[in-house]
Amino acid sequence: LSMESDVLQDSAAMNRLKRTKISSSADLVELAVAVQNACDIVNANTTTKLREVVEQMLVLKERALQILQEARLNAELHSAACNLIKKPGQIYYFYEKPCSGEKVLSLISPEEWGGRCPHSFFGAYRLQADQTWTPLEVSKHQQEVDTIVARLLSSDNPQFSNMLTADESHA
Repeated sequence: LSMESDVLQDSAAMNRLKRTKISSSADLVELAVAVQNACDIVNANTTTKLREVVEQMLVLKERALQILQEARLNAELHSAACNLIKKPGQIYYFYEKPCSGEKVLSLISPEEWGGRCPHSFFGAYRLQADQTWTPLEVSKHQQEVDTIVARLLSSDNPQFSNMLTADESHA
C-alpha cells in the first residue's frame, strides 16, 4: 500500500510539473508580459488609492486651517472692548478704532449710527450658545434653513411627514 501511495504521489508531482513547464520561448515572453501587466495594474490601483488618501489629507488640512482661523477670530472678537454682558443669540457689531486697530463691540449697527460712527465697521456677528461668533450673513442663512426645515417637518405638511416616516420604515 505504501508503494502504491508513493507512485500516486510521484505521478501527481509529474502532472503538476508538466502543467507548469514552459515549452517555448514564446511562452516565456507571454509569461513576462502577463507579469508586467499584473504589476502595472497593481501600481495603478495603488496610485488610485494613494491619490484618494492624499485628497482626503488635503481636505482635512484645509478644514484644520479653517478651524484655526475661526478660533483666532472668535478669540479676537471675545477680546474686543465692551461695557456689557454678552448674551448668546444677540447680534453684536464690531468696529475698529482707526488709530489703534483696537476692536470695539457695540449693540449699535452702522445704520443706527447714521454716518456719525467714530470707528470703522468691522462686521456683524451673532454670539452662539457655544460662545462662537457667526457672521450675520451666515447666521441669517442658517435661520432661513432652520425655518424651512421646521416648516417641512410641521404637521402643516403631512405629505412631507409621510415621506419621512416611509423612509424610516425602510431603514
